[in-house]
Amino acid sequence: MASFDSFTTEQLKHEILDHGFCYQRDPVIGESVNEIKGKGFPFKTEEGLDFCKLNTFEVKDICAILESIFPWSGLGCYKALGVPHRAFSFLNNTQPEVPALIVQLWSRNSKVVFYKGSHLRKLNARPATIGYLEIPPTSLAIDAIKRTEVEMQEGGRAVIDARLGFTILQGLVINFGFATEVELREWATMKLPNLQKFKDRVMAMNRDKIGNNFELVTP
Repeated sequence: MASFDSFTTEQLKHEILDHGFCYQRDPVIGESVNEIKGKGFPFKTEEGLDFCKLNTFEVKDICAILESIFPWSGLGCYKALGVPHRAFSFLNNTQPEVPALIVQLWSRNSKVVFYKGSHLRKLNARPATIGYLEIPPTSLAIDAIKRTEVEMQEGGRAVIDARLGFTILQGLVINFGFATEVELREWATMKLPNLQKFKDRVMAMNRDKIGNNFELVTP
């Protein structure tokens, strides 16, 4: 799949449900990822929250996909990942329904392998030191899982099932995880200083069917 624009929301939904992912090459995204990387990924700042809102809550296609799959979902993960050359997932497959989707923003000169169909299999992934789940190679070496290599020379975005296996071969990705209300209860809150400027931005993100898991804390 090369572009969100070529498919309806219903088609994109079924790409994710059936294959585990969809993606779109976009040079504007690639440039914005490289720019925020150059600033040291200031996610817990006003600029970082604005970046998050602009690239998820304000993207019509992303919101349409989330709302087509979930009655309600909340942002519970916001972090970057570089090149480990190993297969990772966010969650193991422990239930038939999709527990969470990951919106990925890819830098320029990125190359990734998506393991098509892996979200529907038991991958026996184990916690890695970097906060993801690492998948043993033997779990991916079956006919039902298809290795799909995608190049994003100018950058782009993807939406994947959180149970899908993927390997970064080149570049880096910023991951935004949106989970169901039940799943989100198992995730740690994303803490921010209890300041009005952060409260305003967190509140401004929310939509009727999409919220967030930020927690404002006093030092």
